[in-house]
Amino acid sequence: MLLNKQGETAENENIIIRDVEGLTLHDDQILPYAYWLAQKAEIKQKLNRVAIWLDSHDDIEALSDDLSSIDLIALNFPKFGDGRAFTMAHLLQDKFNYKGEIRAIGHPIADQAQFLFRCGVDSIDIPDAQDPTIWVKEATRMSRFYQRSAENIAANSKY
Repeated sequence: MLLNKQGETAENENIIIRDVEGLTLHDDQILPYAYWLAQKAEIKQKLNRVAIWLDSHDDIEALSDDLSSIDLIALNFPKFGDGRAFTMAHLLQDKFNYKGEIRAIGHPIADQAQFLFRCGVDSIDIPDAQDPTIWVKEATRMSRFYQRSAENIAANSKY
């Protein structure tokens, strides 16, 4: 189940590919970052819609020249305490001007939903066996913020 910024849920039609041995490419797959780096010419040629997933230790700088070819980037949360994907989402939008969809996958927790959206995530793949109504409530819990977000970043941000 996917949750978007507006607090709406939808069925997830994507398959996260972890094992690429003997893989036949399809548009509904989210491919591993390493596979993308090794096979990007073939992937671009065969797919109408390119989706990849990154772990927190993956180098998003290496994607900077390819971002216009990628429709969806899923950021993997290996455990809820690993917050590097928050920074990656922010960098993708602000520093690299990525226009595709950014999705949180893996093990985020409902308490993080609103903060994920504020960092630039467009959708969250709600972990199996979790109640989507709790996620919707958390995603829309606060209406006022003191900190800036990916939606209102000043044009003069520096890195």
